[in-house]
Amino acid sequence: MNQSFSPTPLRELLSRSSQTLEIDPLVKYQEVTVKMWGKGVVRRGYVDGSALSNGRRFLASAGQFVLSRIDARHGANGLIPNELDSAIVTNDFPLFDLDSSRLEPKYLEWLGRTHDFVDLCLRASEGTTNRVRLSEERFLSLSIPLPSLDEQRRIVGRIDVLAAKIGVSRTLRDRAVEELAAFWPALLNDALRGRVVSRRTSDGSAQSILVLLAKRHEGFVESKANNGVSSQA
Repeated sequence: MNQSFSPTPLRELLSRSSQTLEIDPLVKYQEVTVKMWGKGVVRRGYVDGSALSNGRRFLASAGQFVLSRIDARHGANGLIPNELDSAIVTNDFPLFDLDSSRLEPKYLEWLGRTHDFVDLCLRASEGTTNRVRLSEERFLSLSIPLPSLDEQRRIVGRIDVLAAKIGVSRTLRDRAVEELAAFWPALLNDALRGRVVSRRTSDGSAQSILVLLAKRHEGFVESKANNGVSSQA
């Protein structure tokens, strides 16, 4: 690992948000879904306060980091987008405020899509087969590679350019991508550690690999069970 990328415990960068909201039965609220495998945080829908069984919910704010306790080990994490500011979640979806003096939000968002980060969440999860949950204490005790803020922003800019190229991939002809499926997380890992993205395979450059993989990512379907309205509060 690049020596300038200091391993930093997540507890130094994230703080658990405890802001809650008293549910008004006459108000309609937005609910949150956290998709698996780095597919983002989106609106699940709207619900009348009268339909909620518990009198309080956690209040999400734009820019907060959120995980699914159940599916964090499957890459269910991301940042609360602006359109979901003031949405509600249950305790199964812990919200964290970021230390913006040390951590660029987009850097964490991209890092959350790597195999390395998902592995951290797997290591922080505990329980029996059907009741595995993320332990916040174990999660926050783990470390991530943390370069300077300027370096984080430079890395994010580079990845954003690659991601934009993926966005135009729908015009490309359909090609077999089975052997390339692991390259997107691997490329992210390299980029987030300051390495030049220069991998090549018989099918072309790293850039073309990312473009090809976009079609595969379009086919992912989020878990219907993974949403911000779990009955456990």
